Amino acid sequence: MSELGVLSHQYETSSYLSEQINKATIIIKKLFYKLPGYELISRKDIESSIEKLTDILSGIEDLLSLQKPRDSHGEEVETGISGSFIEKIKKNKSGELNFYIQDLNKLRTHLKSGMDSITNKDIKFLDELCAIADSETSRIFREMWRK
Repeated sequence: MSELGVLSHQYETSSYLSEQINKATIIIKKLFYKLPGYELISRKDIESSIEKLTDILSGIEDLLSLQKPRDSHGEEVETGISGSFIEKIKKNKSGELNFYIQDLNKLRTHLKSGMDSITNKDIKFLDELCAIADSETSRIFREMWRK
């Protein structure tokens, strides 16, 4: 596969992950802040968003801990989380990675417990994940344009 083909595949994977994190986070934030239209969000969409986020958070934690990623049902999965995404987290959180992993666990527990358990700190954490995913996708896109 050519270098451009590899970058194209990386971009596709990265943009899909970014889209999944962002869409699910938007739903959680609409509910948390009771933004206009929050009452129109279906139970199915809420549950789907929570499941996506918990699966992504589990995958991130597993990859940071050098374990095989598993979904919320304990099944081994392909996460779509790139090594560069994980490296960016490691770089951003160097020296406090253990606390970051603890925060991942807390957020996942809060998501599973329902919207009443979500905190401002959880929302900030989700925003950081969105920013990392978006910046990684942008980085790959810029690299593709240089080729």
